[in-house]
Formats: sequence, structure tokens, C-alpha cells
Amino acid sequence: MSERVLVEALRARDPGALAVLYDTYAEDIYRFCIFVLGSPDGAQVALRDTLIAAEANIHVLSDPARLRLWLLALARVECDRRALQAGHGAPATAPDPPPAARAPAPAPGAELSVIAWHATWSLPAADRRVLGLATGRGLGMEEIAEVTGMAAGSVREAHEAALRRLRDAVTAEYLARKGPSDCPRRARILAGFAGEPTPQTRERLVGHIARCDACGPHRARQISPAKVFDLLPATPLPETLRVRVLTCFTDPGLLPYRRYVARRVGMLDARGFPARGIKGGRRLPVAAAGAVAAVATLIAVVHAFGFAGEAPGRQAAANASRAAPSGGG
Repeated sequence: MSERVLVEALRARDPGALAVLYDTYAEDIYRFCIFVLGSPDGAQVALRDTLIAAEANIHVLSDPARLRLWLLALARVECDRRALQAGHGAPATAPDPPPAARAPAPAPGAELSVIAWHATWSLPAADRRVLGLATGRGLGMEEIAEVTGMAAGSVREAHEAALRRLRDAVTAEYLARKGPSDCPRRARILAGFAGEPTPQTRERLVGHIARCDACGPHRARQISPAKVFDLLPATPLPETLRVRVLTCFTDPGLLPYRRYVARRVGMLDARGFPARGIKGGRRLPVAAAGAVAAVATLIAVVHAFGFAGEAPGRQAAANASRAAPSGGG
């Protein structure tokens, strides 16, 4: 099914359109989300809420040919929101490492996957995001600008900086495992090293490599992000996720939650993409917004775990309606 036909089917509320949307784009979105967030659970929630937001806002997408970019842009917003909730200072969560990372002495070939894994997950989430879009999704700089809401020039600068940091991270991981025999200063930095360098040790090692005549030649001048990412463990979609996501669209008790997710996307521009430089649309008062968010979360939890009692979805929806203002700004 072409993008245009799929978009028209979604707008017409065709019963099978959501299943086609999931089957066509879910894996791509999930891999992007897990590459940014690290947590498989977080990526599953981000994927679900991305599709909820897409189904609710499909009428504003001006160019159906941009459907994939639009979905990734909505996923980026969901990932940013979850990262913000986790806190700017929170350490990055990483998915399970390759089995070789847990072995006392990985085989030479397997050690490359360990180096790639540690190097990748030492990067800031913003670096993984731009590299994941450019390499993992195969997007150009202009397309990444559409997804991220950044200016194209800023995307190029961010991409170049991310490549440098990936190169330095790979070099640092390699030298940490190579041993410090050829450099006394590196030996002091790595004193007591066992397994994975701490962020502080890695930062000191990267700075040292840039200034050291002995370590500098080891610095990777050219590095292929594709080769690095190919060494990472696969992150397939969980088999049960399809049913769980699609059920969200047919459960009437989850209607308040779907409305909440659709609303929090915020302002969309003339093309239907998240507007650049705008943090959100019309705001609820803080107390009301908190009440709506709490109620929406309660509804999702209740329906996920089968709370026994009086129609929690309908009662929560009524509470949410009372919490939100009836109109105005």
C-alpha cells in the first residue's frame, strides 16, 4: 500500500489501516526509539504513543509522501518527552549488552561488538539520535532537520560532532582494552580499570589521546557508523507488542488516554510536523494538566492490569473532564 493510499485509509477510519500502519512502520520507529532511549520498555511506550498521535492527527499531514518522516518526527517528540521526564542529569539507559560483554575474556572477533556497544552507549542521546537517523534510517541532513525540528546547518554541525565523539569513543574503548604498555600516562589513567571505563575515565582518556604522541596514532581518523552499529545486538519488535498496541485503538475505555496523547503533541506547522521552536500548543493550567495526565495514566494502568471494580475508565474520564477548563486560553 502506498503512503498516499494508507493516509487516505487512515483519514477514512478504514478498519484495517492501523494494522497496515503498524506492520509497515512499527519496527523502524521502535528501533529509532530504543536507539535514543535505550530502554526497551520506554521504546515500546514511545512507539505506542507515536501511533496514537499519528492516528489522531493524520488529517493535518499535508504531503502523504512524507508519512515516514512525519512518524519519526512524532516519535522524536515522544522520546524527548520521556527523556525530559527522566531528568537531564539521569544516566543513559542502555539495552542488554552483547553476550561477549559479560564474558571474562571475549574472543577477538566478539570483542569488536563489545567495543561498539560501550562506545555507542557512552554517547549523549542527542548524538545517538542524529547518527541513528542518518545511518540507521538512511536520512539526509534536510530530512533529519524535518524530523528533529533543527535548522539544516545545525544538523550538519551536530552530525559532524557526533561522528567525532563516536570516533573518540571507539578509540578510547580500544585503547582501554589494548593495555597501557606503550604509554605511562595512559597507564595512570587506566589504573584499576576492569571491564568498562567510567564516564570520567573515558573523558580523561579521550582528552589524553588528542595530546599524546604515543596514543594519537591509534586515533581512528575515519570510522563508519554503519559498521559500528552493525556490531550491536539486534533489537526486534516483541512478538506481543502488535496486539497490545492495536488493542489501544479499539478499547473504548482508553479513549480519554488517546485524546490526552493526541493533545500533548502540541503545535503543528502548516505541513503537520511538530512546529520548530514551539514547546507546545494551548496550555492547560498546571493543576488541571497534572490532573489530566494522572487520570490518563491511571486509565492505562487500570486497563493493562485488569482492575476489578466500577467502570474505572468512565469515572476517570468524567474526572478528567471536570479537571480541564471548558474553553478559552
